[in-house]
Amino acid sequence: VCRILFVGQVNGFGMCNLLSCLTAHAMNPRLETIARIRNPEYTEQIMTMRKVFPLSNKREDTIIGGISMGGFGSLINGMRFHETFGHIVAISPALVKYDIASSTDEPNPVGATRGFFASVFGDLDKYPESENNPAVLAARLKAEGAQFPSIYLACGKNDMLVMPARALHADLLKL
Repeated sequence: VCRILFVGQVNGFGMCNLLSCLTAHAMNPRLETIARIRNPEYTEQIMTMRKVFPLSNKREDTIIGGISMGGFGSLINGMRFHETFGHIVAISPALVKYDIASSTDEPNPVGATRGFFASVFGDLDKYPESENNPAVLAARLKAEGAQFPSIYLACGKNDMLVMPARALHADLLKL
């Protein structure tokens, strides 16, 4: 039986027995959104859904996935809550690490400015080594010897997000 459960915004996707905690709102310019995602209630909501719906309690059956901003949020939260999620699916993830360094007060092709990134992530000089950087989280998991979620990372070769996706892929292969 295929059960699909969407939590959050509807711009993600689902697959069989997928608990998809869509985190497309992860880069909302309001800091309270980021605080809500970091909150322990995030995993409490998953536990509540497992009680209400016939979902597996097993880590290996629990997947987080998203597209674009949701892909970015899935990478961050999938690694942050690696005890809960056995798999991460990131389709064309908006990997901002590579945009922040070159950001200015002029909007980039998708309209994000340096001020936008600062309103989401705080001090941008600290971002490269922060927990909002998927490569940093992955390195921490490896250093801790933690169980690492499998990652499915996909991006079209003509997608404007392909270069950051390839850079993250290369960073992950180095671990």
